[in-house]
Amino acid sequence: MIKSFLKKKIRENKGFTLIELLVTIVIFVILTGIVLFNQSGFNNGIILRNLAYDIVLNIKQVQTYGIAVKESQTLTGSAFSSYGIHFNLESLESSKNFILFADNNSNGKFDGDRGCPVGDSECIQRYTISRGSYISKICIGTNPLCSNNTNEMTIFFKRPNPDAIMIYRIGSNDDLVSAYSRIIVSSADNSATTSVVITSAGQIYVGN
Repeated sequence: MIKSFLKKKIRENKGFTLIELLVTIVIFVILTGIVLFNQSGFNNGIILRNLAYDIVLNIKQVQTYGIAVKESQTLTGSAFSSYGIHFNLESLESSKNFILFADNNSNGKFDGDRGCPVGDSECIQRYTISRGSYISKICIGTNPLCSNNTNEMTIFFKRPNPDAIMIYRIGSNDDLVSAYSRIIVSSADNSATTSVVITSAGQIYVGN
């Protein structure tokens, strides 16, 4: 009787079976995968939001330069120029940077070197996007629906107005003016996007 009792206690106190252990491991792996996937998406979202706000701040900076009558240096001396920001998506490399510039010849375009070498006549700063993110699309139009896309756009501000003048190009059509634009930025793996909205009235903000 004592032997029977001991065998029963041993059976009751034994550990996990192989099946129970495998089920536990599978559940743990699934939960870990979900957490890591969500964490990656969260990190991408934070990085993109920060990038979008950086773009907004840079556009606001040239807007401030334009309406605050900041002097720029030209080949013939100082001048009160318009100021702008230039985007070009013709290559993956160019979609990872944008240019802040002084429109010294008042043609509404960036005429300097995209590499922004020292002494460039128009370039103020070349902003390089890091962590694999890039500007994936620029859409333009008369309202938030955005009727067209463009690979090249310049936004500049001309004193004393805070209004944004948005010049874009589609194919061979150059110097087209948009009333509304949306700059869309994407993560390296294209799993997340966000956007910067600019209106001709000078409103600049982070959209969805």
